[in-house]
Amino acid sequence: MADMAAAREARAAEERALAYMAYREAARKQRKKERRIANAAKEQVSTKPVGAADTAPAPVNTYTFPKPPRPMHVEDVIIEYIPASGHMADMEALREARARQKHALAYMGYREAERKQRTEEQRAANAANKQVKDLTLYELMMQFMKWGYDIVDQVVTQDAYVYEQRALKVPMFECRLMMKYGTSTPPFIEVCSGTIVPPAQQTSLTAPQRVLVVEPQMSLNAPQPVLAVAHQSSPTAWPVLAAAQQSSPTDQPERAEPHAALTCVNTKQCSNSQIEKPLTSFNYDKSSKDELRCYCRECEALMRRLQTRCGFISHLVSNFKGSSKQRGMDRHELTTATFAAICIICSNLQRAG
Repeated sequence: MADMAAAREARAAEERALAYMAYREAARKQRKKERRIANAAKEQVSTKPVGAADTAPAPVNTYTFPKPPRPMHVEDVIIEYIPASGHMADMEALREARARQKHALAYMGYREAERKQRTEEQRAANAANKQVKDLTLYELMMQFMKWGYDIVDQVVTQDAYVYEQRALKVPMFECRLMMKYGTSTPPFIEVCSGTIVPPAQQTSLTAPQRVLVVEPQMSLNAPQPVLAVAHQSSPTAWPVLAAAQQSSPTDQPERAEPHAALTCVNTKQCSNSQIEKPLTSFNYDKSSKDELRCYCRECEALMRRLQTRCGFISHLVSNFKGSSKQRGMDRHELTTATFAAICIICSNLQRAG
């Protein structure tokens, strides 16, 4: 808005300067025309024949008419003479106004180009999202194979849920091949409902809706993958996914431990309360191994309240002196009653929670 106001002021100053120049040019032409008429009249009077009786010795005219000044170019505008100091100030203001106008126009052009670039980037992102969402199951499997996943999607009779989610424009499935505790135990496949992104761009391991854990287990005949449900939030059947048979020997050891328990990959145990809670209940910590804090958000908030309780109580007790005088009670009695009320409220909140 400030640039637009400066541009308008620049245009107004330029119009005033041009009007002043046009006025001075018209005045110059008018003076030149009047001088030409006066010279013609004098020449006509001097050449008129006069009788001999009327002639008399005329005095010698020593006055010479000054020559008109030559025009000169200043700022591509022809003016008659060197302008006065006031006009010079107007010219300087005009130059500054033109400079501000050029700056404002350049800034407006930059903002317009930036807006067009953002629009193009948004269109490209929307087109990419639409392209990912419109993938069929076979194309989705091929995309996983292209990204480097060593899995094969085998959808048998439960594929109706997949097409239902595609009709509702829900993001497709995301699969990851991970190790539980390093390379000593068999790998498992985490399948969650989320946005399809390449492995290089994945930054979170959360699985908010559904998670299936597939662990290869050794049998007497041949190693076959066993499907185990770790978390399921609705009775709708989940598509059956099987692990690939072409995994490297380093990923699948020759012998699997029979007592390996299935781990719910979307929960974590809080170090303070020793309770399994969802991953969304923990704050992000870059220095941690799993990039999550060891305490949940509720425990961290409780510890913060405990750390600041001394300051809160001292401030509360300092205000009891004036309150006890107003209520006509002893300060110690008022402090005891207030703390008792606080304890009752806290116990009720814990019971309700």
